[in-house]
Amino acid sequence: MMPSAATPPLLAEATKLSPSTRPERLGRRATEADRSAPIGTDRVGHWRHEWKYLVPRFLRGGLTRDLATLMAPDSHVGANGSYIVRSLYLDSLDWTCAREKMEGVPRRRKLRIRTYRTDDQNVSTLKFEIKHRDGERIRKDTTLVDSDHYGGLRDALVPHRAAAVLREPLSPLLAAFFKDVHLFALWPMMIVQFRRQAWVLPSHDNCRVTVDDELLAWRSGDVLADRAVAGLPPGRQNFILEVKTPGWMPLCLDHVVRKYKLQRVPFSKYAHAVRQGPFDLNNGT
Repeated sequence: MMPSAATPPLLAEATKLSPSTRPERLGRRATEADRSAPIGTDRVGHWRHEWKYLVPRFLRGGLTRDLATLMAPDSHVGANGSYIVRSLYLDSLDWTCAREKMEGVPRRRKLRIRTYRTDDQNVSTLKFEIKHRDGERIRKDTTLVDSDHYGGLRDALVPHRAAAVLREPLSPLLAAFFKDVHLFALWPMMIVQFRRQAWVLPSHDNCRVTVDDELLAWRSGDVLADRAVAGLPPGRQNFILEVKTPGWMPLCLDHVVRKYKLQRVPFSKYAHAVRQGPFDLNNGT
């Protein structure tokens, strides 16, 4: 990625920022403990495999019933069996991260800030994520940040301000996140949101299956900013099924894939939203 010195007019929302990112600005008034304790709780991920499928909507009823028979619901689902995932993706002004996905670059990474909530919850914790890909393997390194600190960190999500926040006591992974923002000139480019059902396979450690639907996308520099938008394909005719496991796909899930004749696809919600949106990949608008 090549740094860019210019401030893009199309990201005016993201650049209307407060002038300071000292700890006093990172949410509530800082105590002495706040000044010494690092901001963020790190979770280093494990390498895993992901299988993704675009599934016709008419198959959803039978498919989810089969999954519910084999698996247990994820502990985060709400009363209606689902939750809402929203991600703010960072990218260069010429969409380097989206381009790398579209071109199939085998080793790449992308930065995003993600929230999870059910229909009756407010967001209290945000995840700052660095998602790595190495061929067929995926790893997510995550920092949990409480909403009290998010305001000040949001102000630093632009290249020329990211260096300042690095002087604060950040957790190692959160510091790595902002170093990438600064070094690779990354900007908050797009929000992608969807509704998710999720199951876990008790007999297989860290094996999850998710069904994602109601895909939305819009331009914003703040992951907590709402905006009414129309849905994107494939939300009209298909939903997204993902199998995530540290090793090979369990035989019982392979049988489900074969039963419904599902075909694996290299699908990225972010790259799909960029491709579908009215954005010019040649000049960053």
